[in-house]
Amino acid sequence: MKLSWLTALLLAYILLFLSSFLTAQTSNTWTRTYGIGGWEEGIKVRHHSNGAIGILACAFGGPFELERGWLLHLNSEGDTLWTRVLGENFTGRFAFDQTSDSGYFVGWNKGTTLNFRKIKSNGQVEWSVNFNSNQTWLEEVREGNDGTLVYLSCPDNDHFQLTSIAEPGTIVWGKSYSILANYIHRPVTFSVTEDGSFVVLVDLYRFSNDRFTGLARIDANGEMKWTSVIPEGAGEWSSAISSVSDGYLIVSTDKSDSSAAVGVTTDVIKTDLNGQVIWKKSPRVLSKTTTIRDIFEIDTGYLLAGEGSDSTTRDGDVDIFLAATDSDLEPLWYQLLGGNRFDSAKQMAAADDGGYLIVGHSNTIKDGRDVLVIRTNSEGGTVSSINFSGQPIIGSLELLPNFPNPFNPVTTIRYSIPKASTVTLDIFDVNGRTVARLIEKRQSAGHYAVNWDGRDLSSGIYVYQLRTEYGFARRKAVLVK
Repeated sequence: MKLSWLTALLLAYILLFLSSFLTAQTSNTWTRTYGIGGWEEGIKVRHHSNGAIGILACAFGGPFELERGWLLHLNSEGDTLWTRVLGENFTGRFAFDQTSDSGYFVGWNKGTTLNFRKIKSNGQVEWSVNFNSNQTWLEEVREGNDGTLVYLSCPDNDHFQLTSIAEPGTIVWGKSYSILANYIHRPVTFSVTEDGSFVVLVDLYRFSNDRFTGLARIDANGEMKWTSVIPEGAGEWSSAISSVSDGYLIVSTDKSDSSAAVGVTTDVIKTDLNGQVIWKKSPRVLSKTTTIRDIFEIDTGYLLAGEGSDSTTRDGDVDIFLAATDSDLEPLWYQLLGGNRFDSAKQMAAADDGGYLIVGHSNTIKDGRDVLVIRTNSEGGTVSSINFSGQPIIGSLELLPNFPNPFNPVTTIRYSIPKASTVTLDIFDVNGRTVARLIEKRQSAGHYAVNWDGRDLSSGIYVYQLRTEYGFARRKAVLVK
C-alpha cells in the first residue's frame, strides 16, 4: 500500500516526537567528558533557568600546547552549543558566573592585568574591559542583584578587595578590607544574599599552625557590616560557602585535627546570620577517605559532593561521591560516581527538576584528563541510575543535532573530535542501509561542519553516524519533502 506524502509526513513527525519523548524520559541522568587531548579540568558549573549549562574549565597542553581558560555552553543533554577561549598562557585564575539574561560574566588575571568579559547567551562578547592593577589574584566573579559584575581579588597580603563593575565595564566602587590585623588574607569565594549584600570567605594565617577562617558581610554599596573570625581548629583551608535558611555553611579541610576519624579530611562549619559559629562537624560519609568540595541545604538536611573512597574502591583510586545527610550531618545515603581511576569533583549546581550537576575532572582517560560533568536526578530522596559506562574515557567526541531538523533538502551536521583520527560520517536509512558517506579522511582535533544534501532521497527518518578511531556517536534526522 502506497502512502500519500501527507501521511508519510505525519508519520515522520510522530516518530520524531516519540523519539524525542523517549529520549527526554531517559536522558535526565548522564555523564559526559570534554577535552582537547591534553589535561583539562572542570572548575565551576552553573545551571540556567532555560536548562542550559555553563562550565568553566582550564586546559593544559594538548593540540594547542598552551594553558588557557575555557567556557563551555551546553544544552540540557550535555551537548556542546558553543565554546569560547578566555585567555592563553595565563598566570592567575579564572572565574565566572551566569547572568540573569542566560549569559555569563567571566574574568581572569594575567600578571598584573585583570580581564573581564560580558558574554551573551549565544557566545558573543557584549563588552570587555581590562585593568592594569596591583591585585595579584582574582578569586571569584558574581552577578550582583542589580546586574553589576562584582569580583573578589587579593590586592596585598593584608587585605581582600571587592569591586563592582557596571556595563559596559565602568567601575562603580572598589574597596579593600581587613578582618584580622597582622594576618595574611587569602580570599576564597563569596555569595550574594537576597538583599544584595556579599558574604566573603577568607583564610587567615601567619604560621603553619596559626590559621583561622574569616567571614565578612559587605552591603551592596561596598560598606562592611560585620566580620567574624572562626577559631575552631588549626591548619584549615576553606573551599566553599553556602547560604542556608538560618546562616551559612563553610567547607574547610583540617588535616591537623588528630581527634578526627581516620581518613576524614573535611570539616563543615555552620554559622548564624552574623557569622557566629553554631557547630563544627566532620561528616563520616565514606569508610576510607572523604573530601567535601561543595554543600547544599535540602529538605532532609544537606547534600554533599566531593571525592573519596570506601571498601568497594580499588586501592589508590578516588571516586566522586554524592551524599545526603540529615541536619546533624549523619549520612542518609551516598553514591560513588566516576570511572576506574582517580576522579575529582570541584563544584555542584542544582538543576530545575530536583537533580544536580557535578563538575570536575577524570583521569580515567589515557595520558591526560578530561573535564567531567555528571548530571543526576533525585527521586524519593535517592539518586537514581547514573548513566556511566565504566569504560575508559578517551575524550569528548561531540556529534551535535543537525540544523534545520526536519529539513528539505539540505541540513548542516556539526561535530568535534578531541584528537587526530580517521573520521567517517555516514547516513543510514531506517533499514540500516548506507545511503551516503559524507566524510572519510583523517582530521586534526577541532570543530567541523558538513552539509548533507538529501534531494535524491525520499522523505523519512535517517540516522547519521560519526565514527573515529576511539569511538562513535549517532543522531536522527528527518527529511520532509
